Amino acid sequence: MTPIKNMRQMDVSCCKSLVNVFPSQQMQLLSHLQSEEKKLVAEIKRTAKTGNEAATKILARQLVRLRQQIANLQSSQAQMRGISTNKQALAAHSSVAVGVKGATKA
Repeated sequence: MTPIKNMRQMDVSCCKSLVNVFPSQQMQLLSHLQSEEKKLVAEIKRTAKTGNEAATKILARQLVRLRQQIANLQSSQAQMRGISTNKQALAAHSSVAVGVKGATKA
């Protein structure tokens, strides 16, 4: 298999994995989680004003878990984009190598 065909095959598989892992619904999930975070912060402030310490602690734990979910989702998205960028750089290097090979033969 030539390097160009190999790059095309990697491109197709990478795009498929991006679509499978991060469909548009999951992009909406991120914005939904961020809006839930804002609501949760407001709820924590409300319960803290009333002096309900137990409820405030529970909500604070939920906030920590929610922020961890957001961070994990963003991290996995960044990793997939990094793989795609790496693949593009590899394709550029491959095309330059083919060009140099052709120039040295001439």
